[in-house]
Amino acid sequence: MSSQSSFKELSFCYPNHSIDIANIKIPIKVHISQISDYKDESLQIGLIEEVDNMGFEFEKNKEFEIIRSNFKFINIKDRLYEDFTKNFLEYYEIDSTDELLEFLDESDIMIYTNHIFKIISAMKIIYIKRLHNSLGLDKEKPKIDYTSEHKMPSNIQDYLKYTETYMLSQSFIEFNSTPFFSENIGIAVEEFSWREIKLRLAYMTMKFSTEDTVNTWQAKVSQGGIKDGR
Repeated sequence: MSSQSSFKELSFCYPNHSIDIANIKIPIKVHISQISDYKDESLQIGLIEEVDNMGFEFEKNKEFEIIRSNFKFINIKDRLYEDFTKNFLEYYEIDSTDELLEFLDESDIMIYTNHIFKIISAMKIIYIKRLHNSLGLDKEKPKIDYTSEHKMPSNIQDYLKYTETYMLSQSFIEFNSTPFFSENIGIAVEEFSWREIKLRLAYMTMKFSTEDTVNTWQAKVSQGGIKDGR
């Protein structure tokens, strides 16, 4: 990867593949835009204690919704069966992926959920690495020391160079509330995709870091100068 990755590298898919569960060949297709910012991504199926009927029903409904949300990663669009003439729903003669709950038991669901969790974890690591590279967050912050010269040292100048992604982020975050990614158009901030939230937070981190570097350098200059910290 180049020293500064491009903005387009923040949009990517996990390699398409299939997993066999309960004699069902399930095609998986995951795009980074599909990953949500759930506060509770853990799913302990079968470990819910029935304290009272109302609480039990609430937890079971919550569990069901998390399972259904993970079914969105099943590829139901591409025609992958019978010489590429049928998609997943057509081949197994079901109307929606929700019907899989009629065929999969708790063990099957755990296998599927764990598989998806590993994919999401891997994609998050890749995204954060690319995001930090795009914004320059992976650059080492320069050391600022005293000298008699008032010219900004080259190492500080290099650190303060804004990347294209940083400037694009600034134009949207500070001057326009339009979402970066299309999956977030027309929805509330609390429903923004995980990659949208991480981009905005990373941008603000880089903004504060660069401003702090400039302020520190200016303070050193006013106190008597700095020396090149290379």
